[in-house]
Amino acid sequence: MKTKPKSKNFKLQTPHSTISLHIMFRTSSFWNFEIFRVLLGIHLGHSVWIILIT
Repeated sequence: MKTKPKSKNFKLQTPHSTISLHIMFRTSSFWNFEIFRVLLGIHLGHSVWIILIT
């Protein structure tokens, strides 16, 4: 396959940015999941306390 110089330069420039974006996406999704799990746990804890109180 023949590649144009522009596309070759573009491919050479992209890996770092794509890797950093991938890492950012993974870490952000991980933290969002952790926050969601904590909030869900707090919500479940509150509902459990409400059940225990009533």
